[in-house]
Amino acid sequence: MRANGKEYWLDPAATYYPFGLLPWYETESKGVRVAKQGAEFVTTPAAASSDSTVVRRADLELKADGSATGELSVNLTGQSAAIRRTRNRRDDEAGRQKSLEKEIRNWLPAGSTFEISRIADWEDTSKPVRVEGTLEVQVLGSAAGHRMILPEALFAPNFAKSFEAEQRVNPVHFEFRFEQIDDIKIHAPAGFKIETVPPKQVINTGAALTYEIASEQQGDSVEVKRHFVLGDIDYPRESYGPLRSFFGLVRTDDEAKVVLESTQTAKGN
Repeated sequence: MRANGKEYWLDPAATYYPFGLLPWYETESKGVRVAKQGAEFVTTPAAASSDSTVVRRADLELKADGSATGELSVNLTGQSAAIRRTRNRRDDEAGRQKSLEKEIRNWLPAGSTFEISRIADWEDTSKPVRVEGTLEVQVLGSAAGHRMILPEALFAPNFAKSFEAEQRVNPVHFEFRFEQIDDIKIHAPAGFKIETVPPKQVINTGAALTYEIASEQQGDSVEVKRHFVLGDIDYPRESYGPLRSFFGLVRTDDEAKVVLESTQTAKGN
């Protein structure tokens, strides 16, 4: 389709996709276009990583026993929203809520709970799907003497187990490009203060894969911002080693430690 000198690629049957966005399995696909001048081979355009984002924001109160409670909101755009709208198209509101709660719990540390309070704009494909709710993390921090230690990243990393093998025979293919943007604020429990936060880490492989995580101390709180970009979907077998190294570094940086110190110990010193 052409309009005002611009070409649009559309799938009228893709009910749950916003205008101008093809389903991921139809992108970068070859076909034949019939025109007045005859037939020509064409390739559907690739989607950008920004066409599929998962934006997660949480505000948590850490407790002295290492558990945490708070609010979590998730915004899903583009492919990320359309995939879930399509998957749950036959469900009623209760069914959608159950499915999303289960998925989000799988992002969190083992034993965590998440209860949705609101799902917004499910029917409006021009807008992101917004999920809001309350979460409880049973074990976020762990005691270490007079200190408490917790991982910098709250959510489980993508592809955590996909690159465990040292060697690979076949090329690597991801379904679609996407981005994750996290903004997590954690408030220290009474009797503790933030002692140290990890240094900012940036992994930039070029246009294809980037990762950044940074923590900022704000009084008795720490705010962690994380941005992960998968900018390409096809990698030759020879790229497996660098890919494995990249995701290993992501996992290591996600597990870097934020350290809290007992204020009683600090006074004693």
